[in-house]
Amino acid sequence: GPDYSIAGSLQGTDTVSATAYKTLDADTKVAAKGSYNFQTKGHNFMAGVSHSLDDSSTVSGRIDASGTVGVAVHHKVRAGVEVSAGADVNLNDLGAKPKMGVQVHLGSMI
Repeated sequence: GPDYSIAGSLQGTDTVSATAYKTLDADTKVAAKGSYNFQTKGHNFMAGVSHSLDDSSTVSGRIDASGTVGVAVHHKVRAGVEVSAGADVNLNDLGAKPKMGVQVHLGSMI
């Protein structure tokens, strides 16, 4: 099948949005999303990339129109155990504390 996807939508009568997704190679994918509100003339845009380091580890990053940059790492420790860590920072307000988080998923280990 194709290694890309493009979609658009209309929310109500005033907001249009579009998304695009592309597989660059077996390990790397990129995506972008944008929206525009005709009534408020407000807009938003976000772009991101995801890259598999190996069979068990993935890193990803994104940036949006407000200047927020996010990074995340996802690692499968073993069957049924996954750990993710991420952080967001607003480049327009470097004095603000970054948002950080860690998630541990314990699923079926069979």
